[in-house]
Amino acid sequence: MKNKKNVDLLTAIFLIVISIILLLFPILKITNLKWSLFGIMILYSVSNLIQFILTRKAKDYEGIAISICSLTIGLVGLMFKLYQTPIKVAITLLTWVALMSLIKLKKADYYHDQNSSLWKISMATLVIFVLIGILTSFNLYHAEDIQTIILGFFFFIHGLLELMEPVAIHFLGVKKWK
Repeated sequence: MKNKKNVDLLTAIFLIVISIILLLFPILKITNLKWSLFGIMILYSVSNLIQFILTRKAKDYEGIAISICSLTIGLVGLMFKLYQTPIKVAITLLTWVALMSLIKLKKADYYHDQNSSLWKISMATLVIFVLIGILTSFNLYHAEDIQTIILGFFFFIHGLLELMEPVAIHFLGVKKWK
């Protein structure tokens, strides 16, 4: 279990680093939203696949589910040119948020079934994630550099929310099972 805590913590920190790099894209004059969003989805997919592989003994399938979800949204968005207009980007992002919400809801239900106090943290982060996802989708009608910054902040907040559970387990001593 200690290995899982460390891998989850490192994965969440990696997601935050990815979002900080995305926030730097407009400064570096990289404003192609299509490739930025595709790259983020692929990096999310790879990082969660690695997380699943490293922690498969814990029988936590959240990592593989997130990996499949991110890879699917990334590839479908690229193949069907869903990253061309702001409305298509917003719908793609909302679809990803909806799929991620189902995965996170399943994990919160698992914690609740096991009488773990982590279900409260999971539900709180889920609600914040959905609200931030909806607000981000509604605000993607600006220039491409502004869209990149908005997406960077969205993924930064998502990374912070992903960090809550490992921090609660690792540093605050929240027990997984009562």
